[in-house]
Order: sequence, then structure tokens, then C-alpha cells
Amino acid sequence: MNLTELIQDGFVTFQVELTERWKKIAQTDLSSPNYVSNQIRLVDVPAKRLFAAKNKPEILELVFEFGQNDFQQKNIRSVSVGDVIRFFNGERWAIDNSGWVKVEETN
Repeated sequence: MNLTELIQDGFVTFQVELTERWKKIAQTDLSSPNYVSNQIRLVDVPAKRLFAAKNKPEILELVFEFGQNDFQQKNIRSVSVGDVIRFFNGERWAIDNSGWVKVEETN
């Protein structure tokens, strides 16, 4: 999927799974009892900022930044450690205490 196809009104919307804090974030998978997705927050990232990002960590930082109620007020809590950003290619990236952890889906 081409990201330019996803632009609506100058924004690209990401889904973020708002979760309970994980006890061991790096060891958690989607079937773990520590992983509980309570709600989905839609985070609108300005397309100009998104396309200026040079790599995936910069995109993740933008989703985190615009997932804060200080920048994008929503009637839902801000994005935080333990939440999972859904990429359009199906990847999921968890917000860790100091960076990002790719969440591998297990069947």
C-alpha cells in the first residue's frame, strides 16, 4: 500500500492499541496474559511531517508525539509506554521505556 493513498485532509491516520502496562514488555506476545488491548486510539500524523521522516523510528516518534493529548486532544488517554502502534503493513511496534519493540504475532 502506498502511503500517499492514505492521506485524508493532509493527515495519515495510525491505529494505536491502548493497553495495560506490560510486566515484561520485551517478552510479551499477542497471546500473553500480560497483553490486554482495551481501546484503539486513532492518531492523525500530518502528511508533511510523515514524509519528512527518514526511517521507521522517526515515524514511530511522530505517532507517539501526535498521540499526546497536548498535541491532538481526544476524549481518550494519551499514547504511553506499553501501547502498540499498528503499521499499515501489519507490523506492530510497542512503545518501550527507551525506544520500540517489534511485537511478533504468535499463532
